[in-house]
Amino acid sequence: MNAIKLSLLVGTGIVAVLVLLMISAMRMETSRTYFDYNNGRIKRQAVVVDLVYHESIEETFYSELLKAHGFAELPANWGWFSAKRIWGGYYDSLHQAGRIFTSLKSIYICYELLDFSPDQTRRHLESLVPLVRNQDSEGIRSIANELNDMIP
Repeated sequence: MNAIKLSLLVGTGIVAVLVLLMISAMRMETSRTYFDYNNGRIKRQAVVVDLVYHESIEETFYSELLKAHGFAELPANWGWFSAKRIWGGYYDSLHQAGRIFTSLKSIYICYELLDFSPDQTRRHLESLVPLVRNQDSEGIRSIANELNDMIP
């Protein structure tokens, strides 16, 4: 009888450990990406159970535009862009930084297609940068739509 109780106890313990491991694994993220609202850079982190084991900061088309047109660099203001989990996909469409970055990509493409001069780009950025720094995704989307409408 004691052997049966012991085997039941061990079996229950093994099942409990497996359930805890599965729950922990669901929280394991392989990577996180952040967008710097102030300077336009991207930060990527490799993460396991909320422990960052690698981090890199990369320039983007937007950060390069800001530098090329003399905008002052400010302290970073990181917003969550996306995360990729071991089981599951990317989660970026619902986050403010992801929406803003997507709109900025559209705006950049419009600058290229409309062949904006450096002066035109600078003047346009002067109205765009405060919206990005204030995380006004609707205002940025509105500018992207206006530029899209200008494309022949």
